[in-house]
Amino acid sequence: MKKLWIGIGYYCLTMFSAYAQDENYQLFLQSGNFTPQTITTQRIIVPYVQTHAEYKIIQFEKLPTQEQREKLKSSGINLLGYVPNNAFFASIEPRTNLSSLELESLSIRAIVEIQPFYKIKPNLLERPLPTWAVKKEGTVDVVVSVFQDYQGNEAIEKLNQLGELLQTSERNDFFTLRVSEDKIQ
Repeated sequence: MKKLWIGIGYYCLTMFSAYAQDENYQLFLQSGNFTPQTITTQRIIVPYVQTHAEYKIIQFEKLPTQEQREKLKSSGINLLGYVPNNAFFASIEPRTNLSSLELESLSIRAIVEIQPFYKIKPNLLERPLPTWAVKKEGTVDVVVSVFQDYQGNEAIEKLNQLGELLQTSERNDFFTLRVSEDKIQ
């Protein structure tokens, strides 16, 4: 009977430990929280034909050291905004090619495709829309933030295609935009 209790205790501790480890890697986004799957053998490859950077969320086992950040940057990966826990939005330049061994040496735990809904407040997806967001019938006023390496004229051109640009921040990283209700997704 004693062995049974020891076995049950060991099982409970193991399960609790695994759960606690997952909790440490939970990402906290505007749209909600989730724990990304750990990469096993994966490479970061951005094709040679690509002309623009790709944006991803890169999560680390622990925050990267200055040396690791420099290695990432020299490899074509720029860490942008921090995402709790141990993650960053990152731009990955064309022609980037990191092997699974290099990923491991940089303590990269997960690489996540950025989904459009990750940075949108959930109440903007509900109907009726919040009254503070509707200034003109059939439209929604939203504040859009752009990555620091995707600013200036290119960002403004893309935003103008989505709707009416109402306001621009001094550093061109936040924009107030009026868009059609049906473009919110």
